[in-house]
Amino acid sequence: MNFIEKTLKVCHFPGITAIPQGIVGISFLQQGIAVAIIDCLADGKLLLRHCAMIETDAASLAEQLQILRKHFQLKRHVCHVVLTTGNYQLVNVEAPAVADQEMSQALRWKLHDLLDFPADQAIIDWFHLPAAKNTQNRKTLSVIATEEQSVKTYSQACRKAGLNLNVIDIQEMVLRNLALLLPENERGVALLHLQQTDGNLVIIKDGEIYLSRLLDIGHRQLSCHDEPALYPSPGEESRASIHFSNLVLEIQRSLDYVESYYALPPISGIVIIPIPENTQALLDQLNSQLSITARILDIPALVNCDMALNDELQALCAPAIGAALRSSHSE
Repeated sequence: MNFIEKTLKVCHFPGITAIPQGIVGISFLQQGIAVAIIDCLADGKLLLRHCAMIETDAASLAEQLQILRKHFQLKRHVCHVVLTTGNYQLVNVEAPAVADQEMSQALRWKLHDLLDFPADQAIIDWFHLPAAKNTQNRKTLSVIATEEQSVKTYSQACRKAGLNLNVIDIQEMVLRNLALLLPENERGVALLHLQQTDGNLVIIKDGEIYLSRLLDIGHRQLSCHDEPALYPSPGEESRASIHFSNLVLEIQRSLDYVESYYALPPISGIVIIPIPENTQALLDQLNSQLSITARILDIPALVNCDMALNDELQALCAPAIGAALRSSHSE
């Protein structure tokens, strides 16, 4: 199985001999697993039947996944796993002038001094970035590298639990799956997902990723227990507001870079995946300081849901939902 599957093909999943009933997306987090179960309905539409955060540790991971499979009757669902940002590295490089079948080895050599782990222990995949202006046909790849043992740990837990593992994905791609459903996708949109201590910003137009940036700012750093979130104390600038200023600077630089490097019209807006608390405060501050309009992502407005999704649940489960949405529409 490739590290990243480019397409979801009906009737070609291990252990499944008929059309899959749906997809279960699983995001492995430090505190447990975020799960999203999407059913394929008879009329071809998708239904988000369930999503949740399940606290567990490595020792009981397979057991919890087996309980999940049995309780929600996932025998004919395929499983898509999404790695957290700490489980892989994403590096942009000029495409080596080799045939596709030789690309992995060429990239392994190219990344030898760029990875935090030995290149010979890496699983490598890649995707093409759009052509920039004035590049004289130079092609750039975004290369994903992860330690083989990390992938084995998650894949073995899924298979031990009886799940039909088909895709192992990354944050940038599952966020892209959500962005594909946004009306701003056609003109270009930035999607911001802040986790506890870091975050992801992806800029997408017509389904293509133009920029992906890992941020070292998370929602915890935007609030302090002894002062209102995102606002400075009287007479001084708080740590939270300093982090917020840095976040705004990173976002604006990313927007300016994409528009200049690719000669694109201005990106239409930025969409924020909710954070567990103070999402509206974050939105208000971004709208007051960015050059484009920001709005909050509302997943139930994009996908039919069988349950209510508050901000905290959307914050934790958005990558799992995006992983479950990977199908032929996200090829």
